[in-house]
Amino acid sequence: MRFTVRNWVFGAGYVAAYVALDAMSYVQPLLKLGITPWNPDAGLTLAFLLVRGWRQAPWTAAAALLAELIVRDPPQPLLASISAAAVIALGYGGLAFALQPSLDPLLASRRAALQFSVGAALTALVVSIAYAATFYLVGALPGGSAAYAIARNWVGDLNGVLTLTPLLLAGPAAAARALPALRAHRGLILCQGALLASMLWLVFRSRPLGDLPLVYVLFAPVVWITLRWGVIGAAVATLLIQVGFMAGAAPRLDASSLIEIQFFLVTLALTALLLSAVLAERANALVRMAQSEAEQRALLATAPDAVLATDLAGQITSANLAALQLFQAAGSQILGTALADRFPALFLQDGVERRRLTGIRSNGERFSAEIACVRLDPPARAGYLLIVRDMTDHDRAQTQLRERDTALSRAMRFALAGELATAITHELNQPITALVSYLKAVEILAAPLGTHDSRLEDALRKATRESLRASDVLKRLRDFYRSGAVNAIVIDVDASVAEVLSAFADRAARLGADVTREIHVTREVSTDRIQLQMVLHNLVANALDAVADVESGSRRVHVAVTTQREQLQVFVSDSGRGILPEIQGRLFEPFVTSKLDGMGLGLAISRTLLRSQGGELRLDASGARGTRFSVELPLMVRARSTA
Repeated sequence: MRFTVRNWVFGAGYVAAYVALDAMSYVQPLLKLGITPWNPDAGLTLAFLLVRGWRQAPWTAAAALLAELIVRDPPQPLLASISAAAVIALGYGGLAFALQPSLDPLLASRRAALQFSVGAALTALVVSIAYAATFYLVGALPGGSAAYAIARNWVGDLNGVLTLTPLLLAGPAAAARALPALRAHRGLILCQGALLASMLWLVFRSRPLGDLPLVYVLFAPVVWITLRWGVIGAAVATLLIQVGFMAGAAPRLDASSLIEIQFFLVTLALTALLLSAVLAERANALVRMAQSEAEQRALLATAPDAVLATDLAGQITSANLAALQLFQAAGSQILGTALADRFPALFLQDGVERRRLTGIRSNGERFSAEIACVRLDPPARAGYLLIVRDMTDHDRAQTQLRERDTALSRAMRFALAGELATAITHELNQPITALVSYLKAVEILAAPLGTHDSRLEDALRKATRESLRASDVLKRLRDFYRSGAVNAIVIDVDASVAEVLSAFADRAARLGADVTREIHVTREVSTDRIQLQMVLHNLVANALDAVADVESGSRRVHVAVTTQREQLQVFVSDSGRGILPEIQGRLFEPFVTSKLDGMGLGLAISRTLLRSQGGELRLDASGARGTRFSVELPLMVRARSTA
């Protein structure tokens, strides 16, 4: 025990209060000893040691010794008084040591109330036995009265602890709420006080007084007060009843009747104490449940996924904000409706279920959803809890990712094709140049021959021309894929188109196809002639491939050229069967083709060449039959080249 000023102040105050309570309760003592029917000083002692700590037990010994010397008349031998004081200090100090680490001052649980009550009963019994033994050893207590003295002292100490200690422990915590409660419930408190007083008056008026047959009516007001005010109300009510009995009944009752009443009051105090603990425990459980429900509601309200609860029949009973947003509906449109209306393919089953299925919004729109479903069983509300995640954005992202992967794959293959074209161009440039030289040499060598065949000259001239065109194409492709160069010059559009069509004259004749052109060019055109001819060559070749599948006599290919605004427009149309619908959206992607022997690079390369000049290649769907492609180029394309 630390001897500080604070400890001395508390200790001195406790000693003074102990002696005062002992003097006031010194009613019908046994053989002038401190064995009385009610010992509130025991309740004060236990409260003091629980609050201040069991190390303050020396103050208890001092208070008990001082009471023995001042209150008892005549005082007992000093050694006996010191021994009795030590017994009280050791007994209640030990109880405080055992209870203090885990004791709830408000006794707000059955466990705490039982620990306190059982501990108080056992300690009071041990103290009563040791106290009686002390005075028995000095001859102040006859052996025949020892058992009676122990029972009398035990019930007195236990009553003092049960009626005073809970009030002193819980009082400081409830002091802040006491005055507002008194003002707010003044009428109720007066009514309960009047009922308690009337019950006491009724008990005291009963005859004969020693029997007190109506004593059990006191349970009614005590239970009512306990139900309303908890442990504080229970302690105040039992304390008032105890004071009333000691003041009103003790002078008129013999010792045996008073002891019987004290046992009854112990029962009443224990009942009130345990009832208040049960009520406090229930109130705390309700508070925790309310907090848990509030937290769950907050979690559900802020959850990014939709959360639905249904009954066993599948009727929706609750939905969070995300669910209302998911279904694009108000709460009144969802609550009470069948879950099957939202998820027709969902069948509620026992246990946990996780599925992907299609849901229906309030406007009839369908969406992809992932659902986790679990059955709720009592004590919770029987039904099902569902967590719904809208997978629309996820599926769209996955589709876009796959499309990007596909596009990247095509781009890589297209780049590889460009590198391959550059390599092939480099390797074929010299052989084609040599081929052109040989063809010209053959043409010169054939001139002096005596026999002239116009077909030979025409074939040699065409072979030379096509070889030169192939050489120009290869050079231009090499320059384009290497540096993006564009060699723009003023061209004769009619002559360029005629040159392309003349290359297909023999093939058109074999197919019986009617190849026509219509030129309406009124402006000067500056563009890369070789690249334009490459595009037209590809489009006309595709057109002839398309008309090869239709009946003879209906095979037509038409090339129309016009200038509008600041653009050169070329239309290549055919009377074929048209483009398959499944590839129309991907027609200009690399490696997309409907030909068995096609590579799917012609249109992709053609569009790339035109876009390098600021132009565009489109599939024109305005025709009723066949296919028509439109080429758009600026009238004046700036030349671009690299060193």
